[in-house]
Amino acid sequence: MFDRLNTTRAFDAQPTWEKLTAEQRSDALDLIDTEILARREEWGHLRSREEGKTLAEGVGEVARAGRVFKYYGSREQGSNAREFYTGVKTAYTLA
Repeated sequence: MFDRLNTTRAFDAQPTWEKLTAEQRSDALDLIDTEILARREEWGHLRSREEGKTLAEGVGEVARAGRVFKYYGSREQGSNAREFYTGVKTAYTLA
């Protein structure tokens, strides 16, 4: 149920995401990164309890997740790519 719900939400959000500029997508991903990193201790505790990991491992996993959003946000912002979309797939070509 959880995976189907998230997949449905992702497909539903795609048309709106496609309409955003690269800068807007970058800003959105940066907000997600900021929130994840601000809550890494809290969510790290949850990860360590759920998975039986050490606290350091749990916090580290959460921090890495935040950095993934930071990385892709910086790629959007720094991109000189021209974008085009085919359905829900995204393709980039260099400008």
